[in-house]
Amino acid sequence: MAAAVVALALAATPIQAAAANQAPVVDKVGTGQPVALMASQGRHCFPEFKACFAVVPDPERGEQAMRLAISDLADPADLKHEPLAYGIDHDRTLEFWPYALPLPGGAPALRTWVIGVIERRRVAYSGGGAEVSRLHLHTLAVGHVGSVSPELANLPWHSALSIRACFNAEQARRRLDVCQDQYTFGATLQVAADSSGDQLPDLIYRTQATAFPQTARRWEDSSTGRPLTQADLSHWTDFECSYQRRLRYNPATERYEMDRPAPDCRSYTDP
Repeated sequence: MAAAVVALALAATPIQAAAANQAPVVDKVGTGQPVALMASQGRHCFPEFKACFAVVPDPERGEQAMRLAISDLADPADLKHEPLAYGIDHDRTLEFWPYALPLPGGAPALRTWVIGVIERRRVAYSGGGAEVSRLHLHTLAVGHVGSVSPELANLPWHSALSIRACFNAEQARRRLDVCQDQYTFGATLQVAADSSGDQLPDLIYRTQATAFPQTARRWEDSSTGRPLTQADLSHWTDFECSYQRRLRYNPATERYEMDRPAPDCRSYTDP
C-alpha cells in the first residue's frame, strides 16, 4: 500500500486546545500512553526524529485550500508541502493533531505513524453556539523519502453545543434558571492490542456523548417540557452515542472502515 504510507526523509513528528464544555473524554493514542508532539514555533514536532508539522494556507490552489508543511526541527524554513483534500471556509479551520499513533513493528527511526488533522467548525446561535470537530487520519513512515498518505479516515471527534431553552420569565422559573441545553461529544483512538491487520493495524475508536440537564434532547422543544427538578441538574450519558467500534483498513478502498455502522449521532456532532 505504497500510496497509503507516508514517507519522510526528515525523520519524524504533533491538540487541540480543549474546547469549552467539551465532553469529558481525554485524547489517548498509541499502544500504551499517548505520543505527544512538542510545540515549537507554531509547529508540532517529533524531537527524536527532527521533524515538524503545521497546517498552512496553500494559495496556489485557492483561498480555502490548505496544505501540510513538513520542516526540520532546527530550520522552520526548510519546508516540504503536502496538499490536503479538505480546506477551510468562513467558520471552519484546520489544525494539526498534536499526537501520533505509533504502529507496531520496525525500529523507532523507521516506524510508521498515524497522524491527524483536526477540522474545527464554530457556529454562533442566538443565545448559544456550537463548536464541533472531526479528525482526518493519514499515515507517515519515518526514515523514507515520500509524502503524506491520502486521507485514511474522517471521524467525528469533539463537540460542545449550547442551545437556548428559556424565552421568558415563566420558562426560566420552570427550568430553575438553567436556560441552556448543553450537548457534548468526545472520542479517543488507539491501536488495537490484538490487531490482525496485515498492512495497517486495527484501531479502536471510542466515543462518549452527554446532555445537560438530564431531560435535554436536541430535537425536542425543551421550553415546553415538564418543570426541572434539582435531580435533573446533572449530565445524562447517551449510551447509544457512547459506543466503541473497531476500525479496519480496507486495501480495496485504501481507507479505515468500522466493523459495524455507527449510530446516528448528528444531534451531538452537527452544529
